[in-house]
Amino acid sequence: MIARQKKDGKELDEKMASMVTLDDNQKYIVLDEIAGNNKYVYLMNADDDNIFVVRKEIEKDGKTFLEGLETDEEFNEALSLYIKKDDK
Repeated sequence: MIARQKKDGKELDEKMASMVTLDDNQKYIVLDEIAGNNKYVYLMNADDDNIFVVRKEIEKDGKTFLEGLETDEEFNEALSLYIKKDDK
C-alpha cells in the first residue's frame, strides 16, 4: 500500500510522503534522493512550497544525518543530478 498524505488538497506520491525536520525546526517533504559523489536529498518546506533545499546524507557512528552542502561545486553537482534525473 502506498502511503499518501495531502498538502493543500493535493495528493503527494510515495517519495513525497516522507517528511523530516531539519535543525531550523521546520518540516520538509522529501521530494527525491539521488546518488552522485554523495547521496543528495531534495526537500521542500511543508508550509511554503517556494522553499527548496538540498542536503547530503552522511553516516556517522552508525546513524544517518542530513548535512548542508559545503561548496558551490557540490551544490552545482546536486542540482545537475536533479535536473538530469528525468533525462534517463
